[in-house]
Amino acid sequence: MDIFTTDARPFPEYLYGREDEIKRLISLVNTEDFHIALIGGMRRTGKTSLLLSLLKIFTHSKYKEEYNINDAYFPLYIEMDAVKSLEDFNSKLYNRILSNHTWRLIQNTKVEKKVKNVINCFKEKYETFKGYNLSIPSVIGIGEQKGYQDPYASSISRILESLSSCLYDEKVKFGLVVIDEFQKILDWKDEEQQTFIEILKEIYDVYHNLKVFITGSVISSTEKLFSTEYDKPMHGRRIDKIYLMPISVEASKKMLEDGFREHNINDELAVTSGVTIGMGIPGLLTYYGKFLVNYYSKENPEKAIEDASRDAYIQLGKEVEEEITHLKKIKDDSRYLEASKIIVREGGKIIPSKLAEFLKISVNSAEIILNKLTEIGFINKKNNEYEVVDNTLITLLYNEVSFKWDLCPICNKGKSLIQPFVNTVLYSCGHVVAVRKIFP
Repeated sequence: MDIFTTDARPFPEYLYGREDEIKRLISLVNTEDFHIALIGGMRRTGKTSLLLSLLKIFTHSKYKEEYNINDAYFPLYIEMDAVKSLEDFNSKLYNRILSNHTWRLIQNTKVEKKVKNVINCFKEKYETFKGYNLSIPSVIGIGEQKGYQDPYASSISRILESLSSCLYDEKVKFGLVVIDEFQKILDWKDEEQQTFIEILKEIYDVYHNLKVFITGSVISSTEKLFSTEYDKPMHGRRIDKIYLMPISVEASKKMLEDGFREHNINDELAVTSGVTIGMGIPGLLTYYGKFLVNYYSKENPEKAIEDASRDAYIQLGKEVEEEITHLKKIKDDSRYLEASKIIVREGGKIIPSKLAEFLKISVNSAEIILNKLTEIGFINKKNNEYEVVDNTLITLLYNEVSFKWDLCPICNKGKSLIQPFVNTVLYSCGHVVAVRKIFP
């Protein structure tokens, strides 16, 4: 496998620096009162790869033996891209159960017999409901006693009921359900969002052989939907939370070393500069590694390192830019983009009046912008100050960030490529120096 692939990687051994998270997730699956977990973290930290690897561990013979897993499990991965309503989710859930989509994603060539039996069982059980259609389940007359006003919610409930029943019938221990990029639900109608939470509540209360893992970059807004306060649907229920932080210097270094070794590149300066520039963000390290492999030259390695660093920031910066400029339900997305850049230029922290001064708008308008950026998980409010919590925001300044070579202040021999916002520098001599911590 190419370590610098930009696709999700369903292999635990390629999840650099995520050993503790893997152990915790395995432990959760085997915890009796666990039903739902929220997996959050800044963008490009490997949330999808982490959960695809979890599905692989519980379904592939090699990893089941390694992690001492004996029972059969049913993996189900549902990405929320292009899922814009309960109707869309209803269709995708149904088709994902019947197809081998999840198995292709986790790159399992062999489907366990018990899993095949569950699929066949599901087909038979679901056929008993009125309005059955092979491609998209009709909801006419289905599940009226479930109490949902929305007919698609009733259909989803029946799909889950059928799946849970088949897992019991075929002696499959658990269905492991991954719902990826859950923040897409924030674009749904408010009533559909609440109904979906009610469906998850039903899973929690009724279908104890379904374990749900929910990922999202916008974890703060997602957490509100899963509030356990007394007047909320999830009151009194355990919701586990795992937040992915940037990986360590050591993990970053090993990732780049292993990746470069695959391409016969042995250059300590390329590794240490990449660790520094990558800031522990797996996605940024991946882009850097991919570009470095393409540009590398033994005659001029420093030029290749500079070009790879610049293009990695451009690549990720444009992705972040795209997300901000396509925010839903806002009047002027250009202001949001400029506000994000201003916050970074100001060292990652700003107060509303200062932003209002920069943008020449009212303080109230500045607060609206800052609250929206908080809602989508780029910044957070602490007292009256807003600060960056997702360091991918730095890459928005890809046309402004100046990369430069820096000598190790300890030995004056090693060096590394740096940029103004790095927190930690790894020099080619091996020394690690923590610089002024601009962002948390």
